[in-house]
Amino acid sequence: MTNDLDGSGGSSDLASQAEAGGRDRRDPFEWIVLAGLAGLAFAVLVGLLVRTSVKGGFVTGGDGYLVVDPLQYLNWIRQSSQHLAAANLYDFGPLNYTFVHPGILISGLAYRLGLGLVASYALAKPVAILAIFFGVTRLVHRFIEPKADRRLALVLALFYCAPAAAIAGWTLKPWASAKFQLDFAGGETWTGSYLWGYVFTAVAVGLVAIGILSWESARMGDRRALGVTAACALFAAWLQPWQGATLVAVVLLVELIRFVSRTETASFWTVAGRAGVVVGSALVPLVYYLVLSKTDPAWELAGKANDLPRWPVWVLLATLLPLALPAAWSYRPGGGRWGDAGSVALRVWPLAALAVYYAPLGTFPFHAVQGIQFPLAVLAVLAVRDLLGEERKRLGLLIGLSCAAILIVPGTVYRVAQMKDAVNAGLQPFFLTDDEHAALGYLDDSKAPGGVMTENYLGTVIPAYTGRQTWLGAGSWSPNFETRRKSLDRLFAGQLTDQAAKDLIVRPGAGFILEDCRATPRFFSQVRPFTEIVWKRGCVTVLRVKGTPDK
Repeated sequence: MTNDLDGSGGSSDLASQAEAGGRDRRDPFEWIVLAGLAGLAFAVLVGLLVRTSVKGGFVTGGDGYLVVDPLQYLNWIRQSSQHLAAANLYDFGPLNYTFVHPGILISGLAYRLGLGLVASYALAKPVAILAIFFGVTRLVHRFIEPKADRRLALVLALFYCAPAAAIAGWTLKPWASAKFQLDFAGGETWTGSYLWGYVFTAVAVGLVAIGILSWESARMGDRRALGVTAACALFAAWLQPWQGATLVAVVLLVELIRFVSRTETASFWTVAGRAGVVVGSALVPLVYYLVLSKTDPAWELAGKANDLPRWPVWVLLATLLPLALPAAWSYRPGGGRWGDAGSVALRVWPLAALAVYYAPLGTFPFHAVQGIQFPLAVLAVLAVRDLLGEERKRLGLLIGLSCAAILIVPGTVYRVAQMKDAVNAGLQPFFLTDDEHAALGYLDDSKAPGGVMTENYLGTVIPAYTGRQTWLGAGSWSPNFETRRKSLDRLFAGQLTDQAAKDLIVRPGAGFILEDCRATPRFFSQVRPFTEIVWKRGCVTVLRVKGTPDK
């Protein structure tokens, strides 16, 4: 096989091995897989569009399990189209335009040129599909020679969906902690989660695979490959810092292992200079995010809100074990498996991701395991090949179909059902009614200044569709989110005193109230002295707040 080299040959031997691993790249099966990946990526968005075409209304653009996140991206895209940078609009505080993001900038340019907001964000989806597909395809071709083995590894890497999450979801109570933990971990290790609402994450994960393979070529003296690796490190870290950190960790660990094992022939300074280009490229955005988290109050707030305890070890084991258990066979010493840099990088990748996950730096470490299924799937197939023996040229159709059925189908069915339930529950703004959309249009067109106060349901939609601040928005970005949510719920339910209602509404930064059919008559009678109705259609009402003090 071409996947495990003994490291005794020169760069020409390694190049010939890589070329051998890359043969037969025109396998029609892979184009079918690409079509399947594209279908998965667009499934939710298409489903939402079909639903609105039948039932009416408008798709907000949120096509993930948590609509608040893609709506935040739409908000940033709109701001970037005007200011290049973005600020926190989920509060009435001062605006600090400090956040610059390459994907947001490109989508913002498309929006500025006249493309719709949702369409501008959707432009990144094909890029995400191709980044993941070609990254994983190159990975599979580099390390696996038999076509049947490559096909199995490709499908498992791209579509693996942890069965443990499905089993827990179907057997445990909805409120069980174990169900939540396994759902969470399973989502972080499923490609569909990245492509549903988190396309910049998908691009970053794909860049890690591309960067690792380019690094192998760069070690052989290919300066263009070194530039590609540096670019992958820069943009992976800028798009999703955990992935940039993982790529850097892989590079550093590979070089360390090569030196310790005395298989590295280049001088220390040559290796240090080569690695320094990659590490330096990733450090630029990583340091930027660190500074942002320490100097911008909104980012500091988001960091604290997302500083959650890590999963118990058993959650990681249950999620990854179907791939990690057979993959562990590939870590045994001997046989040249740790000989060349590429083979070392493949085995180091999952370890690097876990090191980033457990590192006491940053917040929300769970994103560090995104993409860990790619190397584990390749290693698992290599291990099964070793166990079956070289004399067996094919793994067998039955083995391949059985693995795919067990490791992909139950989890995917469960995830699709979860997505359907999230849409049907009506608790998140996947859609806008015609009247809600028209009200947002009025707020967008109005020249009167001021932010918008509304209930939690539409709070996350306000910035993206009106460009205005909202007093209650995303939980991670609105100060005292729970207190504000409860106060507004009581306001619209008419449960506050007249003075408390006025104190809540007449505040610096407030300009409008958006009421979307949930308020009681008492609410309107309470706010009449200090508001006026400026727009109404059906039961959706926009009120102008009078007498607000200056900020």
